[in-house]
Amino acid sequence: MIRRSDMPISIGTLARLRRIVLAAVLASAPLPGATTKGPDAGQYTGTDATVYSFIDISGAGGSASVLANVDDGVAPLTLPFGFQFYGQTYSIVCVSSNGLLTFVTNLSACVNTADFANTDLASAGPPGNPPAILPFWMDLTFQVPGGGSVFYQVTGASPNRKFIVQWNNAYPLGSPNPVTFEVILSEGANQILFQYQTTNLGSGNPASNGGMATVGIRDAGGNTNGRQIAWSYDAPVLANGTAVLFQAGAVQQTTSTTLVTSGSPSTWGQPVTFTATVSPAVATGSVTFNDSANSLGTVLLNSGTAALAVPTLAVGNHSITAVYGGSAGYAASTSGGVPQNITQATTPVLSIAKSHAGNFYVGQTDAAYSVTVSNGAAATATTGSPQVTEVLPSGLAFVTTGGMSGAGWTCSTLNSTCTRTQNDILQPGASYPAIAVTVNVTATSAGTVTNQVSVTGGGSTSTASAGDPTIINASSPCDVKQVGPTVSDVQQVINEATGAMRASHDMNQDGVVNVIEVQLVINWILGMGCSGS
Repeated sequence: MIRRSDMPISIGTLARLRRIVLAAVLASAPLPGATTKGPDAGQYTGTDATVYSFIDISGAGGSASVLANVDDGVAPLTLPFGFQFYGQTYSIVCVSSNGLLTFVTNLSACVNTADFANTDLASAGPPGNPPAILPFWMDLTFQVPGGGSVFYQVTGASPNRKFIVQWNNAYPLGSPNPVTFEVILSEGANQILFQYQTTNLGSGNPASNGGMATVGIRDAGGNTNGRQIAWSYDAPVLANGTAVLFQAGAVQQTTSTTLVTSGSPSTWGQPVTFTATVSPAVATGSVTFNDSANSLGTVLLNSGTAALAVPTLAVGNHSITAVYGGSAGYAASTSGGVPQNITQATTPVLSIAKSHAGNFYVGQTDAAYSVTVSNGAAATATTGSPQVTEVLPSGLAFVTTGGMSGAGWTCSTLNSTCTRTQNDILQPGASYPAIAVTVNVTATSAGTVTNQVSVTGGGSTSTASAGDPTIINASSPCDVKQVGPTVSDVQQVINEATGAMRASHDMNQDGVVNVIEVQLVINWILGMGCSGS
């Protein structure tokens, strides 16, 4: 083997000897208080403000070891998961007896490079300039009495596994005492944790607490491209029972957000559109629009813009802002406040709503919708007669009699309309009696249909509309056995109602299966429809 003692004394060697003497003096001094370093050009940071919890895998079940009784040796280790380091994903590390790991692309690339002579990472890296993790890089050996080896083991389950590499009882050059430390690589988080069980080698030992070691991480070319964190170099900054954590943060580009309104002032009931623009336009994520402290809604960015149409804001003055939440590559930003003045409406502002209960099914008769016309709270009373127009989708048909009806409404299924009585005034904030729309579901119905309805007139200057998506099942909920009407359907529902079977056919959706469901199934078998569905 090649040892430092075999090499001719040079100026560089003398300089190193001076550092060793200095380290010996400092070995008994208080430890400096390094806390956080970075971020470097690759956005990595290192900190000793982390929890020490040494996982001793020497001799543990499931662990393996390499480099026993070896000096200046290396061994390739295959990682159990892809580990990302400075933007590259690796599956193989080359472990050196001299206290470092290098990333390689194939097993044959793990070769001995005589890496016993540590350097300052700010000036140079290990031989060959590899991406490397260096928990305690110096001239270490296992080829002495009491020398150990490098243990390695994977713990945990995907996607949160950890790969542990432990240098156990490694002897620094000329030291009568060994060091024990480990590196833990975390799956997914791609964190690197150094843990030091034993680094204090006693008073006067220049290698104590890292006094002759390089500690840190670096990418290929790290000393020139800034992608390295030199935690320490030939400085006794370590201690027994301590840890250092390295992790990468997201590189975020600064953004700016601007906001415009479609018009201010605007009249109550008149929709207002707010458009946010985030620069650069390639930013991804979403924008939240706020009315002071109240959120109006969130919209995904599309080519750098996001627009939100707000149907109604309260009468008065508003300050609207757009907040871009940021993403992995782009920092968050907020627009300035945009004033929006809403004035009192001078006409009625009608709206319409449509709803139904549960799902419909093919062949169902008397399926019901409910339609309600309302006037805005900040509007004026109606004048004239509002008219509601129903647009049934394919697969739904009005029942023969009473397809559209409601108190105070004159309805015609021939025209699919309902009209209020002349001079039937609707005050602000009030609603007309509901219109019942009753239909049959035909065999041609799709699995989902949307029933449309609109209202005009009454002095309102615009048409209001609404749609009600409806799921159409292939069979009746009363068809318990899915084979058509049989006595077996009745028997099963009776069993569910009495507790003899698990209750699963709550047809009227009141939370229980009881005599009501039994009667519904009987009615269905008798051709009266499953009206509770």
